[in-house]
Amino acid sequence: MVGGEGVLCMASRSYYSVTSKDRQRGVHAVCLFAINLGCLVLLVSVGFAWIFCQDLTRALPEVEYLAEYASPAATRVYAADGSPLGEFYQEKRYLVPLEDISPLVQQAVIVAEDASFYQHLDIDMAAIGRALFANWRAGRTVQGGSTIT
Repeated sequence: MVGGEGVLCMASRSYYSVTSKDRQRGVHAVCLFAINLGCLVLLVSVGFAWIFCQDLTRALPEVEYLAEYASPAATRVYAADGSPLGEFYQEKRYLVPLEDISPLVQQAVIVAEDASFYQHLDIDMAAIGRALFANWRAGRTVQGGSTIT
């Protein structure tokens, strides 16, 4: 009698059953864990993005320098009568206004550099993602994402 009653009492629903309050605590604990894990992943991702941006921007020039930038061009030397004597240059470049360049040449450059130039809004995120993945796989820069903009 002692063994039978004790087992029944111990095995009764009220003693071993999981209440809805217990279930809510379990669900709450799982949700809290998932939120904390998500926050941790987000924080680590932001940290890696910050480090990547710092590394990427280290080699960029200052904005003030870009505002005053003049591309290297050939220096032309003229005689007193206005006839050209010669040119000095490290890079033989001539500044040409955009309106002096044929629209066909402009279109050819756009197609060669960025075929989907008119389909994206200034930044081709797919091309940048593709380039990041290719550069990551190669361990060095092998592709660019957006060359015109």
